Amino acid sequence: MAQSKTGHNLQITIRLFIDDFEDVLQERYDQSIILNEDNNPALIENSIGKYLSKKLNIKLNGKDATLNYLGKEYDNDIVKCYVEIENTNEIKSVSVTNKLLFDLFEEQQNIVHLRLKGKRKSFVLIKENDKGMLNF
Repeated sequence: MAQSKTGHNLQITIRLFIDDFEDVLQERYDQSIILNEDNNPALIENSIGKYLSKKLNIKLNGKDATLNYLGKEYDNDIVKCYVEIENTNEIKSVSVTNKLLFDLFEEQQNIVHLRLKGKRKSFVLIKENDKGMLNF
């Protein structure tokens, strides 16, 4: 996940392997989900938005932030999902809890990159340690 601040919004890009993400969406929501441009876009968008809101939590200054799922694009065997948090003025800390794919893959590792106000921090989050924080 790469993050950067644009204006007063925090933009988040989540990169997942299509086959792994498809497996988890099929198990949780609907067996018919196939991640490609031609397959049931409304079902796919709805399922991705629900899954991201349940498995990704971001706190700004210790308070839960509202994630707005913007959409996705495919890049070879990767799906890039775009999320935004609006009105991110005066950020002193960012806390990320990332449980994406942990419910299906025991050995899943999620890499998180935070970049804001000239500071950068990266985390590798695992099922037993699914939270990272950056203070300013």
